[in-house]
Amino acid sequence: MWSVAPDAGVTEAEVLEEVMVRPISMSSDYSVITMKSQRNMTSATPLGRYVEPMPQLDDVGASLLDAAARLLAGEGPDALTVRRIAAEARMSTMNVYSRFGSKDGVVEQLFVNGFGLLAAALDSVPSSDDPLGDLRSCRDAYRGFAHANRTLYAVMFERAVPDFEPSAAAKVTAASTLDVLAGRVVRAMDAGLIARADPTVVAAIIWSTCHGVISLELKGIDPHMIDFDAVYAGATDALLAGLGPGGGARPAPTAAALADDAPR
Repeated sequence: MWSVAPDAGVTEAEVLEEVMVRPISMSSDYSVITMKSQRNMTSATPLGRYVEPMPQLDDVGASLLDAAARLLAGEGPDALTVRRIAAEARMSTMNVYSRFGSKDGVVEQLFVNGFGLLAAALDSVPSSDDPLGDLRSCRDAYRGFAHANRTLYAVMFERAVPDFEPSAAAKVTAASTLDVLAGRVVRAMDAGLIARADPTVVAAIIWSTCHGVISLELKGIDPHMIDFDAVYAGATDALLAGLGPGGGARPAPTAAALADDAPR
């Protein structure tokens, strides 16, 4: 999910110019979002993937997205046609085409706004004098987002719409969410609580652990036999301990780091 792979011949700058991140107001499990600036980042944090939001969708567009989310949650991906989305919202199909271009455009907007909501949830965690505690709070915010926005989470991570493939621009937007967590990782590294490494790689390791437990939880794997509160806290606490200076867990060095260490 986090590797951005634009189409051949398309530069990252060109992709960024095409990104459309439209915060929306929705009446179900969504809220108005704002992609915040690098408030929690430092000069050591990898930048370049933050995308400024486009103007908010109008009420018609938001209602259409609401309708699409309801159909997806209630009837599955086969219900997502332009005609059904428009009918669910009690509008004409022209409203779908004029705002999103196609059914895939609707799904892409759900995908992009899902990552915007997730970034906002992570970025809303206050910074304290305990960087590891802040990472645990981000961990909890991530799980809270997944539970509160199950349909969006499925679109973002579980291929809830099997024939949907995010555009290169949408993937850049999704990847920018990882930078929010990487900024927290840098603070923990600066405090000597996590061994120095590529903060994006470390953030991806933390994210992968969170996602793995949550995916099992949301799929209802042995829900009555497993205490997922304990599993989630235990898995992430063990990971953070392992990433500490004496923990023994060492992410693979980046190509840039290997080049820096090469004999001259």
